[in-house]
Amino acid sequence: MTWRDWGSPRARGTGVAEHLSCVGGCPDSVPGTHRFEAVLSGLVKHRHAAYYSHAA
Repeated sequence: MTWRDWGSPRARGTGVAEHLSCVGGCPDSVPGTHRFEAVLSGLVKHRHAAYYSHAA
């Protein structure tokens, strides 16, 4: 996952997730991939720390 605008009011991350659609183990199966995006918002700063309060 790669993040952009980390530390700003809205941080955006993009990446690729892999999954196996086979149940019970499939030695010859190839994982499927899906691109995704995550957005963090609601930046809260408290003393020496900061965190995002909402993820979508």
